[in-house]
Amino acid sequence: MINKKTSIILVLLIAFFAGEAMAQRGRKGRMKNKSPEERAEIKTQRMVKPLQLTADQTTKIKEVHLTAENALATVRADKKAGKMTKEEAKAKRKEINKTRRQGLKTNLTDEQKKKYRKWKKNRKKRRKARRGKGKKKDKDNTETDDDDDDIDDDGK
Repeated sequence: MINKKTSIILVLLIAFFAGEAMAQRGRKGRMKNKSPEERAEIKTQRMVKPLQLTADQTTKIKEVHLTAENALATVRADKKAGKMTKEEAKAKRKEINKTRRQGLKTNLTDEQKKKYRKWKKNRKKRRKARRGKGKKKDKDNTETDDDDDDIDDDGK
């Protein structure tokens, strides 16, 4: 009888911890296994409703995101292959995201830029609340700027 109870408790504990591990893994890597095209589409679609993008703007912004995501995929591949150091990869990511911000800025109206800044600020607050305070860390445990496509009037 004791052996049967122990077995049941053990099975329940294993199921509980397996479920917890799966839940955490599912949230962290949402974009991890996506192609650059899928990433660009997701990022563009996130912007359509809050910024009330026109069809023309949506197409242009998707191209901006696609160009940036293809470049970032190349950086990830080069870093993984050892062709690039962590520092070089970080610098290249910053450069790519700066170009992305400039591309987004040219395709939005002044009113949309204001909405975008507010929307990004709210998204950043929600992410911080979910993760706790502090900066996001990448795989190498180095701090990264999670606000990769923020738009400011002076391009910063």
